[in-house]
Amino acid sequence: MKVDEILRAKGHEVVTTPRHASVARLCERLRQERIGALVVSADGRTVDGIVTEREIVHAIARHGAPAFDMRAVDVMMRSVRTCTSGDRVRDVMIVMTRARVRHLPVVD
Repeated sequence: MKVDEILRAKGHEVVTTPRHASVARLCERLRQERIGALVVSADGRTVDGIVTEREIVHAIARHGAPAFDMRAVDVMMRSVRTCTSGDRVRDVMIVMTRARVRHLPVVD
């Protein structure tokens, strides 16, 4: 099975956020969209970083309540693992397991 098969069933929409969005706003977007990660992108097409629930929890643990005023660029993971729609799901799962990540943006 390839990633494209999952995307056909799940949808191709990617929710992005600008670098300047506050962590409080990121939390609200994650809740509204019912998702666990936002791709940080200046233009809505390129991947500048990713903010997952994990990055938000780490920011709160390090900074406390002031973390909610921080920006996406301050908490995002900059080194983002990606995959393509043609990748085999098995191979993507191996990358996710080895990198200990739960989200891989699909970049074609």
